[in-house]
Amino acid sequence: MHSIFRPSALGAAIAFLPIACAAGRVLAQVPEGCYVLARAADPSNGTGGLSILNPRAAGSAVAITGLPAVLVGWTSYPGSGASAVAIEPGPTGRLLVGSVPGFAGNPVYAYLLPLAGTAVSGGLTYYLGTAATAYGGVTQIADFGAFAVAAVSSMQNGAPLWGARLAYLDKTTGAVAPIPLTGLPLTGFSASATINAIGRAGPPLTYDAVYLGVADSGSSGIFMVPVPSGGTPVQYVPYSYPGIVTNIAVEPTGEIHSVYNNVGTTNHWVYNAVNPYSGSGGSVVPGGGLNGIATESTTYGYAVLQIGGPTGYRVQAYHPVGTYPSPSSYTFTTLATASAGTAASGMFTGIAWQPTPVLYGTGTPGANTYGFDLGEFELGMPFVGSNFTLRATSTPGLAPGWLAVSFAPASFSAFGIGVLVDPGALIELRPVYPGTSWFDMSTYMVPAAAGLSFCCQTIWFEPGGLAASPGLRFRVQ
Repeated sequence: MHSIFRPSALGAAIAFLPIACAAGRVLAQVPEGCYVLARAADPSNGTGGLSILNPRAAGSAVAITGLPAVLVGWTSYPGSGASAVAIEPGPTGRLLVGSVPGFAGNPVYAYLLPLAGTAVSGGLTYYLGTAATAYGGVTQIADFGAFAVAAVSSMQNGAPLWGARLAYLDKTTGAVAPIPLTGLPLTGFSASATINAIGRAGPPLTYDAVYLGVADSGSSGIFMVPVPSGGTPVQYVPYSYPGIVTNIAVEPTGEIHSVYNNVGTTNHWVYNAVNPYSGSGGSVVPGGGLNGIATESTTYGYAVLQIGGPTGYRVQAYHPVGTYPSPSSYTFTTLATASAGTAASGMFTGIAWQPTPVLYGTGTPGANTYGFDLGEFELGMPFVGSNFTLRATSTPGLAPGWLAVSFAPASFSAFGIGVLVDPGALIELRPVYPGTSWFDMSTYMVPAAAGLSFCCQTIWFEPGGLAASPGLRFRVQ
């Protein structure tokens, strides 16, 4: 078999890219591979709010406009503003955002915000109750598709949560309900302990649950509780850490990552990763306190945010699933953040990442099940000049086939398989020989393709007929 490549199609699109990319920047969601940063107002650095940032493009932070005033905050009320952010997975890509009003007695809200370009366009507002102190409000949000869970602290005991520390947010109706926690206070913690962080649990759990970052008197622990049913939190990490836990992120493989503040007198910045399969963990201490973390689910990279200033860091730490990376192997690079006046510039409070590449649709298995490995991109993300590669998977056996690359997705049936790439926008058909798994995609990583998305699918020839993988989409950064 020979590769069928349509350079004219790619060339025509490249020629069209200045227009296509300009239009593509007016997106209904955060671009793939980019972060959303949440900030609170701070007299030293400016107002809070939200901004979108490409970690591989210097000076790329762009403020999200049209936010409710409480998410921007007021410098006269330090800590007011956006206090947490999550990105809804899938084609909508709406933002889930929590607030801290900055003074006691004011209402606390969470928001579900769709974007038109970089501006908020409508959305849902969730009333969560009244702040009991200047720092009362939402601490972190976890998204579950049809619903979300918000953790709150320092709230008055009143409707709609009535003292509950977790809130169920219905993304269809806008309804709010308390998630009950029993067995409080937790073992080793006082009744005044706060839930400062939550993260959506992953494997080995097979049901919806959140990890809770609980802090009390200078020490912290990580617990787990099912949602939305609630119950008695179980200490999931079998030991406690010094300092105040501030944020949790969970990889698709199930590894828990959490960051801390106020750790002793010298180790102020502790970043640790805990594998729930083994309970192992460790830390890196470059200096300073941390207030946010997000995992890049396809790169073994992380972003961490510094407390008290507009500085964030991207951490690269390769580690195969089930192993813990050596702290000495971490590399730190400063995230490209904008100065005050061009994007939200206050104190960091939260961060979320829009994954790339992403799977879409449903594959058509045959004797084998086919797919793409999304954990193999640490050596080459889809950005200009990279050695980006795709890795196809086939379980348990092997067969010959084709890799199809198109400018557009599709969803129709033909020849017994679900076709997920548009044949009318096809760029390339590349042969796949039995045992082949890696595909060099560097020909697409050119400057003129920045901002363009490509859709891929593998189609396989088995003795009993055709089979196919799910679709995979990547956006060149």
